Amino acid sequence: MIKNGESIIYKFTVKNSNNRDATNLKISNILSSNYFTSSAKPSQGTYSNGIWNIGTLKAGSSLSISINAVAKKSGVIKSQAQISGSNVNPTLSNSAKVTVNKYVNIAYKNTLSTSKVKKGGYAYVRTTITNTGKDSSELIKVYMSLPSGVKRISTNYAGQFNKTSKIWSLKVPAGKSVTLTTKVQVTTKGTKTIKFNNNGKTVNKSLTAY
Repeated sequence: MIKNGESIIYKFTVKNSNNRDATNLKISNILSSNYFTSSAKPSQGTYSNGIWNIGTLKAGSSLSISINAVAKKSGVIKSQAQISGSNVNPTLSNSAKVTVNKYVNIAYKNTLSTSKVKKGGYAYVRTTITNTGKDSSELIKVYMSLPSGVKRISTNYAGQFNKTSKIWSLKVPAGKSVTLTTKVQVTTKGTKTIKFNNNGKTVNKSLTAY
């Protein structure tokens, strides 16, 4: 079991139990090219994209190959190698089964456009969500709690914003950032505490009105 983006070493062995040499021997579908980027330097033949072109394998001999594979897609991957060539009567052994888990790495940054604002003035309250993982996130919920004396004027990402609960609900694609913004107006003087809720984790920021 690995994460998307991680690598594994996969060892594959082929043996010629026949009494004749196998020629034009090719092993395909060793690992799915849809899920893995793989490379190898076999002692005989060439390897590319899950296909090992061996050439001739003498009677009674065997060859092994170690493949370095990097997962590029999550899921449960099954593959059964296929053998073709002349003088070949293949007996296939176990198939390859690998579970690649999603790799989601989310970071939150909560900011105010200013720490001080004149009464009646405006500020922007922002949460930036960054996903540096290899897969899209599950549904993320973000909430900005505004205290008395701070009025919500507008928000972006209106399609993901619930006007009743004041919560954004959205997924962040792999390698992308999303900045959620609320424009607020300060209607009374004093220090205001704005509470951010980042998918269940709370962060407080202070805004001073004069």
